[in-house]
Amino acid sequence: MNASKNKIEQSDDTDFLTSDLSEKEENKKTKKKKKKKEISFAAEIKRKAIHINSLLIPLIYIFVTKHFALTVLFILMVGTVAFDLLSKKNAFFRNLLKKYLGDILRKHELKKKKIVLNGGSWMTISAFFVVLIFPKFIAVVAMTIIVICDISSALIGKRFGRNKLFKKSWEGSVSFFLAGVVVIWTYYFIFQPSLFYLLFGFIGVFIAAVGEAASKNIKIDDNLLVPSVISIVLYLGELYANIFNQSFIYILK
Repeated sequence: MNASKNKIEQSDDTDFLTSDLSEKEENKKTKKKKKKKEISFAAEIKRKAIHINSLLIPLIYIFVTKHFALTVLFILMVGTVAFDLLSKKNAFFRNLLKKYLGDILRKHELKKKKIVLNGGSWMTISAFFVVLIFPKFIAVVAMTIIVICDISSALIGKRFGRNKLFKKSWEGSVSFFLAGVVVIWTYYFIFQPSLFYLLFGFIGVFIAAVGEAASKNIKIDDNLLVPSVISIVLYLGELYANIFNQSFIYILK
């Protein structure tokens, strides 16, 4: 009786160990799959090196008229989105995209069955509509923030991110916020707007940092979400500042 009982206990222990090992193996496989889905740090640097060219949008917009900026941005938007959509359906355009940018595109940007626009398309869309809807100073600040803060959060999060915040990292989000604060201060020293700009600028950057971290969860591209948040918060700040005759958004014309 004791011998059979010991055998049963041993078999139970063996089953438990086997199931435990299989779970660990599955977890390792899942982690490997996730790593394969993510682009490398070197590819991320290359992606952001291209992304930084978007900084030309707000910098050039400072010196040109709204009409000229909208004309150029509309052409860029239509061209970028058209190429992006064609790459989902047409083999020639898809191979062209993969040849030159394949290593820096994220998994969802390469999907053929489900049409998902890439970051470049969303950047041109957000730039066009932010310039169209909001005063120049707000558009310049908002578009500068998305470029600088996105680069900062992506590189820091990719290299040093250890603690999860939504589907991104605390390290990346903190980096986003600090970079945003630098941008807000920089434009404050250059253009000398009222202190209400600083207050609502910092509030906007904080909300945008949280929004950027949650962008994958809420399925809104951060290139669209961040400039929209910054623009709306600064515009609300202008409405509040007007109560005290401290308008700041019409510095640039």
